[in-house]
Amino acid sequence: MNFDEKIVALGIDDNLKKEIESMEYEAEYFAEDETESANKYIDVLDLEYLIGVARPTADMARNWIEVLDKLTHKGINFNKYNKKGFLEFEKFLMDPNPSDFPVVYFTNNKYYIGFEGLHRLTFAKCLGIKQAKVAIYAF
Repeated sequence: MNFDEKIVALGIDDNLKKEIESMEYEAEYFAEDETESANKYIDVLDLEYLIGVARPTADMARNWIEVLDKLTHKGINFNKYNKKGFLEFEKFLMDPNPSDFPVVYFTNNKYYIGFEGLHRLTFAKCLGIKQAKVAIYAF
């Protein structure tokens, strides 16, 4: 799925695209040994505090619109969103499958998307969804 198809699937217009480009973004990577001893818990995260992605490929993007373009590639996720719509997606983020919580790393007072949930949380961040229930790994 190319970038223009992604934008259309999520209903992002030029004004929202500019807003997304201006949101704070940081690329980070944590080795497995850094996260192994993390304090893990489930909580509702205010997505305004989600500031980046923590994966080896995170630095391929300089902002959230580039995360959407370069790091989210599974067309099936865009199709699911398009079929269900914004409100159902928002509900889904607050009641995920217990075996499939998005993972967020919390370190140095910053939250980053971890190894699970990149597509869901990137969509949510770009669409202005306020909260998501996530597994937080604090270290």
